[in-house]
Amino acid sequence: MKKKILSLFCVVSLLAMILPATAFAVDDDTIIRNLALDVIAVDPYADSVVTANFDLAETAVSGTNTAKIVNNFVAVPTDVVDLEFVSIGDCVVGSCPYKVSWDGNDADGEPVMEGTYELQLYSVIEGFSDYDMIEVIVIHTEPLVMNLAVDKGEVNFGGGETLVIRYKEWYTESDNHSLDIDVVDALGADVDSINTVTQITEMGEYFLYEATWDGLDSEDVLVEDGIYSIRVSISNAEGTDTDTDEVAFEVVSGSLEDLIVELSVSPDPVNFEAGETLTVTYNSNYFENGEFFENLILDSDGETVKDLEGGNMVGEDGDYWIWELYWDGLDSDGVAVLAGTYTVSLTVENISETGTDTDELDFVVEVNEDECDGFIMFDDNCYAVGATVPETGCIVSETGGCEPMGQDDDDDDDDDDDDDDDDVDYECGFPDVSSSHTYCDSILWSKDEGIFEGDYDGYFNPGEVINRAEVLAVVMRAFELDLYDDDGTNLGWSDVITGSWYMKYLRSGKMHNLIHGDGDADTVRPSEGVNRVEFLKFVMQAALLTGENAFSMESCYVSPYLDVPAEVWFTGYVCKAKDLQLFDTYDNLFLPANGTTRAEVAEALWRTMD
Repeated sequence: MKKKILSLFCVVSLLAMILPATAFAVDDDTIIRNLALDVIAVDPYADSVVTANFDLAETAVSGTNTAKIVNNFVAVPTDVVDLEFVSIGDCVVGSCPYKVSWDGNDADGEPVMEGTYELQLYSVIEGFSDYDMIEVIVIHTEPLVMNLAVDKGEVNFGGGETLVIRYKEWYTESDNHSLDIDVVDALGADVDSINTVTQITEMGEYFLYEATWDGLDSEDVLVEDGIYSIRVSISNAEGTDTDTDEVAFEVVSGSLEDLIVELSVSPDPVNFEAGETLTVTYNSNYFENGEFFENLILDSDGETVKDLEGGNMVGEDGDYWIWELYWDGLDSDGVAVLAGTYTVSLTVENISETGTDTDELDFVVEVNEDECDGFIMFDDNCYAVGATVPETGCIVSETGGCEPMGQDDDDDDDDDDDDDDDDVDYECGFPDVSSSHTYCDSILWSKDEGIFEGDYDGYFNPGEVINRAEVLAVVMRAFELDLYDDDGTNLGWSDVITGSWYMKYLRSGKMHNLIHGDGDADTVRPSEGVNRVEFLKFVMQAALLTGENAFSMESCYVSPYLDVPAEVWFTGYVCKAKDLQLFDTYDNLFLPANGTTRAEVAEALWRTMD
C-alpha cells in the first residue's frame, strides 16, 4: 500500500504546533476549557476520525456553541465543514464534558487535501464569549482501486453488446499483488470471474486499466435480465492491505429481430441461364467466427435446394455489418434449377445460443428453356459439367452425355470389378472422368504426380467439394513439403479421429503453420468443405514455404471481381489468383464462398505449377 508518511522531523514540529492555544475570555472565567485531541492526524481514506475533547462552563450549555474546520494554509483561510458539539457526560463542579469529531472530509463528503487545518470553537452565553482552536493534521492513505466505472448503465448482451469496465489502481501488471474482478448478482452471489485486464495508460500515481465482460456466466450461459455488480478487489503482496470497490449495472434482453435486418436479393427475377448470379444481401450485428449462420435456398414446397455456405462481410452500416451471399442457380447436386418461385431463408444464432432470428424472402427464377447458356442440357434439364444426375447417378459431360459412375468396370453381366473388358476410360486417370472433361489434363497430371488419389472404389469424384484435410494433403504433396509422422495424439483437437489417414498431414500442416485450430473451441474441422478463398490461402501459404514454386504476393487495394470487395482479408489472394488465372470465372464473378471442387483444385494446382 502506498502511503505518504510524514518525516519524524515534521511530526515533532507539528506536535509543537498542536499544543492548545491560550484560551481567551471576555470575563474572568474561561468558558471553553482543556481543549485537546485524541490523535494528532486523521486519514479520510481510512474511515478514521479525530476527536477534540474539552469542557464547557455549565452556564454555557444553554448558550450558542459552534465548531468548524478552517483551511489555514491558503492565502485566505476558508471554512471546510461545520461540526457539532456533542455532550459526553454529566457536569461536575460547574464544568460539562463535550467533544467534536471530524473524518477529514469537506461539507460535500469529499476528502480534503493533505495539510494542517484549524479546529475552531466558539461559545457565547449571556453576552460573554469565548474562542479556542487547535490544529489538526490531515494525511492520506489512498485506496488501492479508484474510479471504478462501467461504460453502460444498461447492457444488451443478447444484442451483441459487451460491458467495458475501467478502474485505476496503484500497481502495474508486473507488480506482485493480487487482483480479483468478479461479477455478482443482486444477492451478492458469484456469477463469473474476469481474468484478463489491459493497462491503458498512466494517470499520475495510478494506472488506468480496462476489462470487458460478454455476459456469459462461469458455465458460458448468457445471464438473465436483472441488476448485477462488478466487484474489484486488490491486495498487496503481503496481504496486509486490501481494497474493494463495486459498481452496479442492469442487463436487459436484446430484440431478436435485430439479429438480421434489411434482407434483399438482386436481381429479382434472376435468369441463371442468361449468365446472371443471385446476390443475397443482409445486415447482421454479428461478424466474428462463433456465431451460427444458416443460409438456405428453399423451393416452393419449403425443401432445401442449396445451402449457401459461408458469405462475405463487405462493409458496415452503423451498428451492423453488411453480408453478401451468392448463388449460381445450381442445387446441392450441381443441377440447374427450373423456373419458379424460390425462397432465401437466413438464420442467425448468437454465440451463447440464447437468441435466434430467421428471415425469409421470396424471389423468382426465370429460365430460358431454349438454351442452357453456361450449362449442359440433359434429359430436358440444365446441368453443370461434372454434375451428378440424381436419378441415374451418372456424371454429365461437356458433350451432353452422361457417363456411368459407381458401376462395375467391365461390360459383362457380373457385379465384380474384374477387368473382363477394355472399355473403361482411364484416359484422364480415373473411371469417372471422361476424356471430354474440361479439366481432364490437370486431373491426369494430379494422379501421375501422386497429388490426388481416388476413393476406395478408385473414383476421382470431380464435382465433389474438397474438405480441409484433403486439401491440406494435396497441397503438401504438390509443393513437396516435409511430412512428419503421426505422433499418435489428436494434436489438441477434439474433432479429429486418432490414427486417421489425415493425421500425419494435420501434424505436418500444424508444424508448417498451414492450418490452425478454432481457438478456445479446440477444433480443426477436417471434414468441412473448403471454399475458393480458403483454398487460395492454403495454396499461397504453401508456395511461400518453398523456393522452387514460390511467387511474390503484391499488395492489392482494388476489387478484382464484382463480388470481391477491396481491402478485405482475402482480396490479395484473389488478385493473385486472377493474375495466375487459377480459376475459370464468368461475368467477372469469382464466387468466393462457393465450395472448391476436386476438379477445380487439380486445375488450379496444375496452373500454379505451370
